[in-house]
Amino acid sequence: MHTLIAGLAAGLAVLVAAPVALGANVSVRVEGTPDTLLPRTAASTTTGTFTKDGSASHQCARNSATGALEAATGGNWAGRWSSVGDYEIQTIRGETHKSEAGDPSGTYWSFWLNYKFSSTGGCGTPMQDGDDVLFFPSCFGCAKEPAPLRIAGIPTSAAQGQVFGVRVVQYGVTFDSDFNATTTIAPAAGAAVNAGGHLFTAGADGIAHVRVDAPGVAGVRAAKDGFVRSATEPVCVDCGTPPPTSPGSPGSSGTADSDGPAMTLGIKNGKVFSRKKAPRTLRGKVASDPSGLSAVKIRLLRKDGKKCSFFSGGRERFRKTHLCWHGAFFKIGDRANWSYLLPKRLGRGRYTIRVAAIDKAGNASSTTARIRVK
Repeated sequence: MHTLIAGLAAGLAVLVAAPVALGANVSVRVEGTPDTLLPRTAASTTTGTFTKDGSASHQCARNSATGALEAATGGNWAGRWSSVGDYEIQTIRGETHKSEAGDPSGTYWSFWLNYKFSSTGGCGTPMQDGDDVLFFPSCFGCAKEPAPLRIAGIPTSAAQGQVFGVRVVQYGVTFDSDFNATTTIAPAAGAAVNAGGHLFTAGADGIAHVRVDAPGVAGVRAAKDGFVRSATEPVCVDCGTPPPTSPGSPGSSGTADSDGPAMTLGIKNGKVFSRKKAPRTLRGKVASDPSGLSAVKIRLLRKDGKKCSFFSGGRERFRKTHLCWHGAFFKIGDRANWSYLLPKRLGRGRYTIRVAAIDKAGNASSTTARIRVK
């Protein structure tokens, strides 16, 4: 079971997401084998814990992915407590996928967060505003791991009979020997797009040119062999006011949000450290944003005398540069409470730490701290 096995390694990752104590407004979707079991549903998580099997020692945080499933389905799911300290989800709304030990053909419920395969268990994954949670059946011994489709571009309204474009993307996931997941994205060439009850085919660029012949709110959905069907997106056809969008839909961030997320950096600007007490962990917090958080990035620059360098996230070390105070940002995740562990404490020098937060509407903000290690 990739999700729970990978969770064992997740504790050793460089990026550590701190638990979020408060609740969050998220969306949850469950795709079953024959059809959708739970369409994309808004859910609000809360504080505290709950138990699914009656055991007081088997506690799951309500503000977690499994807590979101509990809220969205009204508790209509079942599972067993795993040895890694998390519930292994087995049945959702009557459809069962049990991952039995020693059964290479067994199926299980895969869990994706914000269209990325989750390497942690559902109870161990805290939620934040705007998160998109997806569960669907996966299988052991598959030649190809199932992955979802997504309608990534669609207008909110159209005229009756008007042709408009729908952009569909497909995701993929691969695993290394330690079950660390890598998620990829590509145009969903050949995907079948159902728009208002009529089928259209996406081209090599993943774009299907569709039309809806009847007025009203039409649902648009994509499917393709070997992939998990997309969520249904609404298009308002000659109905005056565009339909409301739900969390996680392409238009859910709206046009009113033009500000980047507010954020704080957990290190004081101008602080001077001894080498013994110099920072090794960088952390901070991004405030709740109406569009949801897409990414947190860091740029770490160093100057020691006349020598300049920047920290490379890919190589996890400082690299020399002749252009002082220039260097690349690197992504550290999409969690509001973020933490990044450096390979070792910062050495002597002057540092500029700049952190940027980007929301799902593309708005960005940043904050900077300049410190010195003597």
